[in-house]
Amino acid sequence: ISQTARLGRMSWRKRNFGDWARSRSSRSRKKHLPQHRPMERNKSRSRAAASKMTGMTSGSAGGGGGGGLLEKVGSGFGSLRGSPSELWKAYVLKFLDSYAYFSFSIVMTLFLSADFGFSDVEAGIIYGAWGALITVYGLFAGCIVDNLGVARSLRLGFVISLISRIFIFVTTSRKVLLANLCLLLPMGNCLGIPVLTTGIRR
Repeated sequence: ISQTARLGRMSWRKRNFGDWARSRSSRSRKKHLPQHRPMERNKSRSRAAASKMTGMTSGSAGGGGGGGLLEKVGSGFGSLRGSPSELWKAYVLKFLDSYAYFSFSIVMTLFLSADFGFSDVEAGIIYGAWGALITVYGLFAGCIVDNLGVARSLRLGFVISLISRIFIFVTTSRKVLLANLCLLLPMGNCLGIPVLTTGIRR
């Protein structure tokens, strides 16, 4: 009986030792397994956080981003150093013409409703017709630019726009207003900014 008990104890110890050895080897394998993906994710997160912090510090150092904008604008003007005077004149004229165009387009519907008694729908139709006619006249303006040249086309366009705006400012008649909005002003506009863009590219 004692011998069988000893054999039973020895088999039990061997079984327990085998289980313990297998569990230990599996743990050591898990420890030595490569874990690239979590490390890569942590690295990418740390890089993103670092870039965000550097962006915040640079923005705060630049006065909330205003300094960077001023630097970009200054570098844009600095690139024009040494350029011919004609290019500066073209940019000044483009700025003035764009300012006049967009200022009038903002207040045009209110101007038509308040000063000439058009309804909102009628003012919107006139506004849309004015913009569409600029495109239509621009299709035929290419022949004028080819025959007269860029400089003469610009002078003609600015003279037509000036005359049209004076009539719009002075008149109290709907017919005169519509004639200027549908004929003279679109013709002057199509010979303005598009021709200036062509001249700058040349």
